[in-house]
Amino acid sequence: MLTIPSPALPLAALTLACLPLSLAHAGDESLDPFERFELPGGVRLVVWQVGDAPRQTTFTFLPLGLALDGKHSAQYSHLVEHMIIRSTDPDALETPGISFNGETSAGALRIESYAEPDKWQESLDRHLRWLQLELVDEVVLEREKGRIEAEEQSTVMGGYTHKWAEAGWNQAVRFGLPHAAVHEDVVQAGAEGILAYAKAALARHDEILIASVGPIDPLEIRDQLEQELVELSRDTDPQADIETSPTALEHVTKSATWDLAAHHYLEWIPLPDRDHSDRIAGTVLTQLVNIGLYGDKTFSAGHALASVIVVPEGRYLMLSANLSGPDQAKQASTSFKKALEGAGSGGSFPLPMALMQLKAQARQGLDPTAGRKQLERMKRDVSLVEAQMLLTAVMNEWQLGLTFDQIGAAWEPIDVKWMEAYLERIARIKNPSSLLLRPK
Repeated sequence: MLTIPSPALPLAALTLACLPLSLAHAGDESLDPFERFELPGGVRLVVWQVGDAPRQTTFTFLPLGLALDGKHSAQYSHLVEHMIIRSTDPDALETPGISFNGETSAGALRIESYAEPDKWQESLDRHLRWLQLELVDEVVLEREKGRIEAEEQSTVMGGYTHKWAEAGWNQAVRFGLPHAAVHEDVVQAGAEGILAYAKAALARHDEILIASVGPIDPLEIRDQLEQELVELSRDTDPQADIETSPTALEHVTKSATWDLAAHHYLEWIPLPDRDHSDRIAGTVLTQLVNIGLYGDKTFSAGHALASVIVVPEGRYLMLSANLSGPDQAKQASTSFKKALEGAGSGGSFPLPMALMQLKAQARQGLDPTAGRKQLERMKRDVSLVEAQMLLTAVMNEWQLGLTFDQIGAAWEPIDVKWMEAYLERIARIKNPSSLLLRPK
């Protein structure tokens, strides 16, 4: 991650609001606030016009992620993130009127810009230049490796090793390696290899998403991007791809080493994926499990959490814990089991109450005016309300593989009885797969 002040904003003061939500109007025919376009080569564009927004914010999502990197290429997606942005700004993360950022998660690489309205064209031009990465500078690459190492060290010291564990899981489980070189793969990476890795992803135009919010007319944004992408799509090999050969994710109980000074434990179970509502339910389950883990004092806040991992083999509920030592793995497994069992059994946040709140929030849709008022009452910065709302909505679309309206429709059948039946299906999975990562 390239570090600038985070755009993340507390959009609600409710218990569940600190967790990712599926933002959509449920039950209405079409309340999608976005203009959607398909650009040359298949690049998707989503634009939300908010006339009084103080900035034009643009996010570009690339088909890379820490759980998707190739064999012996741990964190290559993270390196690509750094090098793409540094290709236009070798030193600073801002220029007059525009700031930049990047973030690599398990399933997405995101690069973003926050521009004053009169700088929107220059901002979009940078996204286009990032998509046309032509050079990875050796000197800059070595410097960025040092920054990634510093990020590794600071998060390991704080006990927040989840994203590195996802990279380790990819190497140890998806590719069957006995040792996950999460750090050393970065150290050994060369400029030529990273450039080839980046260009292979950038060639997959139909898997690239650009999302923008602000006062600029969506058609103007489309026209500027379209002109440049016509030329880019002509020069791109549509067959280029990242070589991967993952093993099937059968039931796994594994211990592996990695090159970070931490012990980390992971458990995962396959999530039902029969229809769109199953995908929404997986998000609900994740939030309920996180509530249970937050209330479990076995781990410090943030050291144990649940998320949904999407890889070619399927969708999985991933339970992740930073350990004080290898002996704590059993405690982690017990905490995970307790949180899963408690998802529908009550406690401080019973299922009917949680589901009612989540459905109410889902029906609220995207309302920047309400968001600004709430933050003003809290005396917080309101300049990125629209950006955070768009990011949350588009991240949901990216992970769920559904559009805004599809998410809304998928909520309709989900009530307490439906969710209880879903949780019963989860409860039948008696033996989750597991991975213990030990330092070496």
